[in-house]
Amino acid sequence: MCKSNINMAFLRSYFKLLLSIVLLMISSVDIFAQTTVQIGSGTLSPPATLYGPLYRFSSTSTTTGCRTDMLWTAAEMASAGIPAGAQITKVEFNKTSTANFTSNITSFDMLVANTSNTSLASTLTWASVLTTHTNVFSAAGYNLPATAGWVSWTFNTPFTYTGGAFEIATEHVKGATGSTSFIPWEYTAGTASMIVGNASATGATLNGAVAAYKFRPNIKITFTTGGCTSPPTPGTSLAVPSSGLCLGNSIALNLSGNSIGSGQSYQWESATSIGGPYSNVGSSSPSPSLNITATSTLYYKIGRAHV
Repeated sequence: MCKSNINMAFLRSYFKLLLSIVLLMISSVDIFAQTTVQIGSGTLSPPATLYGPLYRFSSTSTTTGCRTDMLWTAAEMASAGIPAGAQITKVEFNKTSTANFTSNITSFDMLVANTSNTSLASTLTWASVLTTHTNVFSAAGYNLPATAGWVSWTFNTPFTYTGGAFEIATEHVKGATGSTSFIPWEYTAGTASMIVGNASATGATLNGAVAAYKFRPNIKITFTTGGCTSPPTPGTSLAVPSSGLCLGNSIALNLSGNSIGSGQSYQWESATSIGGPYSNVGSSSPSPSLNITATSTLYYKIGRAHV
């Protein structure tokens, strides 16, 4: 049965500031916290290769290179604790073998973007990628390490993440070089809609659909956030959708216009009446984003603390 008044008409945020024990906040010097998180916990390794971040089908492959685009959804980014406004400085992918190119490839480029996508279409063109993505890493005469493990790319300039989906596109040109073997990247099952590619350095459309390549690799993302604003800006609470709800619907709770910074955490609370008492929903998080399921008429509020 649909109920249009499931709590969200009264959704509100309140601000509670706990006594800060961080004496450095008294200083006018900004504090920057660096955090590394991983998205994708699977330990699968492909039988051949993946489209990204670098593609190589076999030691004797004659492909001229590859273009690919990979997506991490807004929900995945929020679950990993990456807040809007974070400065992404580095990404890593886990190469599960010692394979690399027998000599340096001609070039390698990495481009990133903030988007609202929840999947990637096989009609995506490289020309479109170039209009939406920002180049954050570019190298001529590039090669991978001849060891297994996480391979890192440090951005030339930190990239500001705005809170939606995050995409990484890569392009490499092979030239005449070969490789010691196919290049495998660790991945998690169920991510076929999160990666598209073309096994060509000049491929116009990223329409590759070969099943063995259609898995998005696991990723580590390193980001920084500035020091806390004191007092912090509470912002405005959001619920999507905010009306016309049915029991069992998924609801995304979040904040907009709020300040962010190291040492801040968020805690959502719910109650059966607007006056409370309120109890915690889940655990505290560095991100104000929370996905819930509508089960009854409830009222929600969010608190933020400095620690």
